[in-house]
Amino acid sequence: IDLSAKQTDERYLIGTGDVLDIRVFNKPQFSRDGVRVDGSGMIRMPLIEGEIRATCRTEQDLAREITERYKEYLRNPQVDVFVKEYQSQPVAVLGAVRTPSRFQLQRRVRLLELLSFVGGPSDKAGRSIQVVHTTLPDSNWSSASPAQQSTPEEAASVDYYSLGATLKGEEQSNPYLRAGDIVSLAEADQVFIVGNVLKPSALSLKEQITVSRAIAMVGGTMPD
Repeated sequence: IDLSAKQTDERYLIGTGDVLDIRVFNKPQFSRDGVRVDGSGMIRMPLIEGEIRATCRTEQDLAREITERYKEYLRNPQVDVFVKEYQSQPVAVLGAVRTPSRFQLQRRVRLLELLSFVGGPSDKAGRSIQVVHTTLPDSNWSSASPAQQSTPEEAASVDYYSLGATLKGEEQSNPYLRAGDIVSLAEADQVFIVGNVLKPSALSLKEQITVSRAIAMVGGTMPD
């Protein structure tokens, strides 16, 4: 196993809209705080001619390029780049979960971990999870090459997973999420138990059940 490659895959890639702090050691006049990556994926730095591409790069990679650019003006410059605000990797969880939420990813996250962030499925959740993939600019992790970037056709794709398999952590039902993904848990279909039973009510059909079991779940039949 190539551990170095695996570690590289986990690193966050800067994206459009992210806000960066860029510090040049002992040179505050060259440092910049709150640098927002523009819509074309570029930033500007004092004295450096032209723009610098920030998107699809790690903090370390961008720091190395800025360091090289400043060698023309400074002796042994030391540059650090930090993501101050994550804005380019949104995902959302909707539907039958305890706390539907929207997140900005700061690292790679699997589906099961994201479900834990929202408190897991609610009591009304059905048996499947829908993941809708949408396309965002520069929304690729370091494991993706330019040739693997999403196309408009792929943006409309939807994947379905078994909720039970995901909760067990099974590999095929627990994928890494991508920027722009919308995770949705549909509510289970309902059956209605009415008439001469102790507690007439609706039951969430999370699995196949027999009529006799459904009647037992609402307290059974009345004495008459």
